[in-house]
Amino acid sequence: MGYKKAVELFNVSRATLKDYVKTSDKPIEDIVSGKMERKPVLPPELEEEMVSYYLQMEINYYSVTASDLKRISFQLAIRNNIPNPFSRTKNTADKKFMKLISSS
Repeated sequence: MGYKKAVELFNVSRATLKDYVKTSDKPIEDIVSGKMERKPVLPPELEEEMVSYYLQMEINYYSVTASDLKRISFQLAIRNNIPNPFSRTKNTADKKFMKLISSS
């Protein structure tokens, strides 16, 4: 199977597919059939805790902004000693993290 067909069939970006093929000795079909997404920064338990916290905040009529979400995500990662790609200068999660959150 060629790149173009694999990209259309499995709905992955061509650049990502090429990177995976370069670093792997598996055929394209095997590579694409596996997960090609980024690993989550926070464990599922913490994500669920964050969701319930934000829902409770919404019930109590507090608005939760994207900045709040990024700041609290950073604090959770630091307090729980979770390795993360977040900005230590801004003390917040980055835009990529927000894209991951909004896409899931």
